[in-house]
Amino acid sequence: MNREIDSLILATLLKAQPDFASGNALAEDLGVSRVSIWSHVDQLKKEGIEIEAIRNRGYRLKALPKELHPALLEAFLWKERVASEFRFFESIDSTNSEAERELADGCPTPLVIAAGRQTKGRGRLGRQWFSEDRGNLYLSYVFRPHLAPTRMQRFTLWFGLCLCAELNDAHGLPVMMKWPNDLLCDGRKIAGILTEARVDADRTRDLVLGCGINVNSDPESWPEEIRNRATSLQRVHGQPLEVHTLAAGLIRKGLEAYDAFVAGEHEREFEKLWQRFNVLDGAEVTVTAVQGDITGVVDGIDTYGALKLRLPSGEEKSFQAGDVTLSGQRG
Repeated sequence: MNREIDSLILATLLKAQPDFASGNALAEDLGVSRVSIWSHVDQLKKEGIEIEAIRNRGYRLKALPKELHPALLEAFLWKERVASEFRFFESIDSTNSEAERELADGCPTPLVIAAGRQTKGRGRLGRQWFSEDRGNLYLSYVFRPHLAPTRMQRFTLWFGLCLCAELNDAHGLPVMMKWPNDLLCDGRKIAGILTEARVDADRTRDLVLGCGINVNSDPESWPEEIRNRATSLQRVHGQPLEVHTLAAGLIRKGLEAYDAFVAGEHEREFEKLWQRFNVLDGAEVTVTAVQGDITGVVDGIDTYGALKLRLPSGEEKSFQAGDVTLSGQRG
């Protein structure tokens, strides 16, 4: 109950900004004493949330912490009218691993799991995802779509495009989508999407979509092999971003993207977003797939989300999966 009261207090203070919220009104609305409100505010201040208190005026938010705070993030989610189940961890092995544990326990869906740090983050093809830095954002969305597997084949692309739209439109960040699951800024990776599913013969039973986003970390602190091909939103933006606002918007957008996809209401918007955010449009690339490295010019995607490549011979090949390298950027 304590975190819920914390979140309700913070939600009221967010709504009241830049004005004060009355302590008496808070106590009456939440059904607790003034002393209880004071105690909760005092604890929130100790946790890094700057709250100004003035007698006969009440409380006002002065500054937000740089790292994710669970009650504050929940308050921002209420502000965004997000109704999904939500779990937060300051540090965890992997949000996708936690999603698997939640599904095994029969969790309600949709469910969103957020963390400020991962100790065993993972990417596609069993690769490790470097996620030790604080100041970043790690999310997993958990769904039970019960749709035919063929219906879900373009979902990762659609989801990534919707995140691009949120980052561009709400924050002015020039984020682009690179098939099949990367988000780029200035040609460098700022986010990756990992989709994992349990599939029966005729339906997708469970779906977990993990997303790791480099927000306010300093690329200079990363291992050299990552530093050469990745960046952070802070580096692109020129200053730190408010991580609670960013996280709440991305969570809302991701849930909206899922609802539109399941309802089949995404097709027209998909094409618009693909034209707007596809970083590979007409580019010469090398696809590393099971059959080896194949170089050609990107010629769009098919109805199943496969990448179409026009080879120097004029032949066209399609790839359902693979690693894509823009010409001149290998290594």
